[in-house]
Amino acid sequence: MRKMSYLLLSVSFLVLAFFPAPSAGLEKFKVAVSVKANPSYMLPFWAAEEKGFWKKNGLDAEFIPFNSGRSLFQAMAGGAIDAGLGGAISDVRAIASGVPAIIVADLHSPQEFSVYVRSDSRIKGPQDLRGAKIGVSRFGGLVHAFGLALAKALNMENQIKFMASGGAGKEIAALKAGATDGTIFSFFGMAPLIFRGQIRAAVSMRDYLPKEWIDVTISARKGFTQTGSRTLRAGLKTIIEGAVSVMEDRAWTVSKLKKEYGYSDKAANLIHRKYLRYGRSGVISKQGIENLRGFLIDNGVLPERKIPPAEKLFTNEFVS
Repeated sequence: MRKMSYLLLSVSFLVLAFFPAPSAGLEKFKVAVSVKANPSYMLPFWAAEEKGFWKKNGLDAEFIPFNSGRSLFQAMAGGAIDAGLGGAISDVRAIASGVPAIIVADLHSPQEFSVYVRSDSRIKGPQDLRGAKIGVSRFGGLVHAFGLALAKALNMENQIKFMASGGAGKEIAALKAGATDGTIFSFFGMAPLIFRGQIRAAVSMRDYLPKEWIDVTISARKGFTQTGSRTLRAGLKTIIEGAVSVMEDRAWTVSKLKKEYGYSDKAANLIHRKYLRYGRSGVISKQGIENLRGFLIDNGVLPERKIPPAEKLFTNEFVS
């Protein structure tokens, strides 16, 4: 019996030696997403994992979803993650605050922000915003900047009243209660209410932004860009492959949207067809970065002295 036990142990050691664990030989890549409630952020990572893209490209990915860009960059500053996907504006704000990061890819995924109103609202278009009370999450933030840019473009700078709610939930509650006439929000943040017919989009922010723009980006720790350049290239390639798969595999994407976010079949198909768009190159437009930088300065989100020049904010080294 003892001889049999020794034999089994010997066989076990041989198996481990010649057939190592699945992750052996794969490069570790710690990557995060800033807002797990946003399907356009999450889906490329789920696709990469479920379809085996990480392993195909030689990576053992540790994927961490957060609830805000601030949390993501706190983790990056502490060295807990190598790279993260989120909004370009969050990236620039983090870099301006001293986080040692740089933008390394653009997913070319437009994020639709609009002025949303109740379904029975008198506001049908931009001309109806005169005298309106518009909710924003807080003064001095991105959404407030969108509102200021809109008011300026419409020559209504003193005729639209912005009201800070202090948070997304309070902002939506104020709109529902009639305390505000509208609110500036992202499509995915409002999608459940849109599909229930409670609210609708009245004015798209996209119409009042520069044509060269940058929305969804991937940033990386500067230290990692030096020590893990090969891993970073493989990681970006994998995320882009996942994003392309989200667009091309409608059945998988619709099923995932229904399972993870509770969308109806009709809503999931609409989202796949209209709102899940990605590029295939990852290449960052310098003009888009410059326009974004100018937007943040002109609308008081960040002082010019704090934001590095455009060429210091990004690199195409890992996607070109």
